[in-house]
Amino acid sequence: MTCEIEPITDLRTFAIRLRDLDVVTQIEAKVHPPNPLFGRAWETLDAYIDNRNAKELTISEQGTKESPLRTKLLDLAVTLSQDHAEDRIIGEVDLTDAAVLMAADGYGSGKVTGYGKDTEMVVLTVKIS
Repeated sequence: MTCEIEPITDLRTFAIRLRDLDVVTQIEAKVHPPNPLFGRAWETLDAYIDNRNAKELTISEQGTKESPLRTKLLDLAVTLSQDHAEDRIIGEVDLTDAAVLMAADGYGSGKVTGYGKDTEMVVLTVKIS
């Protein structure tokens, strides 16, 4: 078994890398309150962090290859990476998915682990300075 790790620098690349995953087994994110860019995708998370007066939020979910996590990260990342994304209706976004999207926008760090073609893969978000 091999493992591929690829850091990403933008939401389009993030969506492309997520497409390589057949299943998602782990999602982790560490975020801090932003000045929203795509705030609609994670506005409830931003409000939650603000309401709790938190400087930072860390979240982690674990599944298995046989019982993977249910996530809409790929669909959300694809929608948000398209032109005029602010015009698209996002709907309610799960807390962990919102945290990874916030991290992908540069407000923290995120990690999505899963399997694609029987290869374990890790997709990392990286903060752009």
